[in-house]
Amino acid sequence: MDMGDRKDEILALADQLVKSVGYGAFSYADLSEKLGITKASIHHHFPHKEDLGAALCDSYAERMKRGFEKAEAAPGAAWSKLERHFEQGSALVADHAKNCPLAALQAQVNTLPEPMKERLKRLDELELGFFARILAAGRDKGELSFRGAPEAQAALMLSAYKGAMAFARVHGCRFFKDTMAQMKAMVGT
Repeated sequence: MDMGDRKDEILALADQLVKSVGYGAFSYADLSEKLGITKASIHHHFPHKEDLGAALCDSYAERMKRGFEKAEAAPGAAWSKLERHFEQGSALVADHAKNCPLAALQAQVNTLPEPMKERLKRLDELELGFFARILAAGRDKGELSFRGAPEAQAALMLSAYKGAMAFARVHGCRFFKDTMAQMKAMVGT
């Protein structure tokens, strides 16, 4: 197996574990067992768990940047661009009540190593910036209506989105869908 493939395989499993149990709830022993490789192999690619966490955050940043660029360039109304992002959350909730990786890391921020905290803050800013830009453009075009700054509306919407994902893990997908429908009505689309 190619060394890059093994590294990607470790990152992919770590990503799934962050979404299902959280960063602090898995160990290299868990990764080793699930992948059928030695812990030494994992340490070869990621000497410390915080190295793995930092690499995860970096991979999230790259995926988010590509996704946001694609969404912003796509034709269509502002809400449809936001809705594509919300659909990712819906898919996570439907997939055995998984969580948004950023929300999972945010919930554990007090136990994360400093380099991960810094990366998480940048990830949050990336997501908030995307929402604020889409909201501002939608309001400028008359597609959306809300009071206050787009940045404040972005913070409110992302808080509701991530909260709805958490509640849906307990109360089911309907909770998430109802929250998203209410949010859509709130901005007047």
